[in-house]
Amino acid sequence: MDKEKLAVEILEKVGGVQNVESLVHCVTRLRFILKDKSIARSDLLSKLEGVGSVLDSEENTNNQYQIVLGTLTDEVYELIKGQL
Repeated sequence: MDKEKLAVEILEKVGGVQNVESLVHCVTRLRFILKDKSIARSDLLSKLEGVGSVLDSEENTNNQYQIVLGTLTDEVYELIKGQL
């Protein structure tokens, strides 16, 4: 799996650098705070190889937009963070 390509595609599908207010992660998830969640393409994100699921419910803690990546999380986080 090309983690660099996955990082680029995730960032693109959440609305690009300009739509990311902040990004943190836990063991299995990227946790974005997006400026405009309506721009994010959950349908396309969930189809990417390596993405387990996308959680964009208003009930998420701190209104986070979460992408479950499992063991890929740390590396993809670092690649995305480098672009922010």
